[in-house]
Amino acid sequence: MKSKVVSYGTIDCAIWTHPAFRNLSDDAKLVFVYLKTCKHQNMIGSFHCPDAYIVSDLGWDDFARLKKAKAELSRPDDPDKSFCLFCQDTQYVYLNKHLDKFPVYDINRIKGSVNIMVEMPRVCRFTARLADRMISIILDYEVSLLNKEGMDSDKRQKVMEEIKGLQGACEGLTTPSEQPPKTLGSNTATATATATATATAQNLPSPMDAIITKQNSLPQGEPFQ
Repeated sequence: MKSKVVSYGTIDCAIWTHPAFRNLSDDAKLVFVYLKTCKHQNMIGSFHCPDAYIVSDLGWDDFARLKKAKAELSRPDDPDKSFCLFCQDTQYVYLNKHLDKFPVYDINRIKGSVNIMVEMPRVCRFTARLADRMISIILDYEVSLLNKEGMDSDKRQKVMEEIKGLQGACEGLTTPSEQPPKTLGSNTATATATATATATAQNLPSPMDAIITKQNSLPQGEPFQ
């Protein structure tokens, strides 16, 4: 029997009518869809994906073409309105609003997400941003746990201790490293990052297994995810 593979590569069908997406060039649209559905994806939407991988998988022979497409998807001056964020030094990608689309809603998913985060390079330009987002998720979960009725007090205490530890791990990532960037180019670094994310994801249930078909109504100024 085939083991179930958890996929985070679902795309809302409303994407094709969303103004922000329609305004992108065909190349930018293709790169975005590739990043949403590629095998490097994981539960937090941030993963190692070198330019060489993208160009090879898309069958392009021009890195300048990819650079132009990435510039359309990312707005460093206003990250909240970016489709994606890119760290050229570490070759990591962050899909903006991924955690809104695929919420981390229980202790196992939170642990899995934090495990992936701590493997990310501290010099990555959005590690601190992602850590802040995860802290917010952890605090929300802590509140829901306190309000949960019928839970054994010992179990609640144990989970609360785990939560505090995970929050501490995230807080340690909220300050960007002052060390000079180190480019991750080795096969070992790539394999480690991908294997960690994949193994974590496959051991957890998915909140959304089917392609989302709900037509979302988003403000025109915000990116579609």
